[in-house]
Amino acid sequence: GLILERIRLPQSGAMASALFPESALLPRLIPATRVTTAALWALIAALAVWWLMQRTPFGYALRALGANSAFARYGGIRLERVIVGAMALSGLLGGLAGTYLALGIYQRLPLAVSSGLTFEGIVAALLARNNPLAVPAMALLYAYLRVGAPIMQNDAAVSL
Repeated sequence: GLILERIRLPQSGAMASALFPESALLPRLIPATRVTTAALWALIAALAVWWLMQRTPFGYALRALGANSAFARYGGIRLERVIVGAMALSGLLGGLAGTYLALGIYQRLPLAVSSGLTFEGIVAALLARNNPLAVPAMALLYAYLRVGAPIMQNDAAVSL
């Protein structure tokens, strides 16, 4: 694809682009960590999604569709339009997340940007019971468990 044929450095064995220049990277919120301004943008996105879901006609239509699609159709909601809108919104948020990963964590464009993080996001959303305001806290809790479990296994000789 594009990364392997056009972007990857020929002398590099990595399946990724060259490192981005320092000026293109996201600023770090906490020095000597990988916490960037993307954390703030994630909180803003959670607030925006909550507002969209609770305070707009699109959010009402999406909640009605999720609760009972037959009733939503009977109520005059154009299901196809709502479904396409939801897919566009999720694609936008997914693209932003990939951009934040590339410009913040990886500092380059790897062949597989998300590397399974999509399913981890689904777990965080399920833990938050699909409440956009609770998703950041549940994502932090889940990340704590994911990172802490191997450390506990190593230090305490506990088998996972």
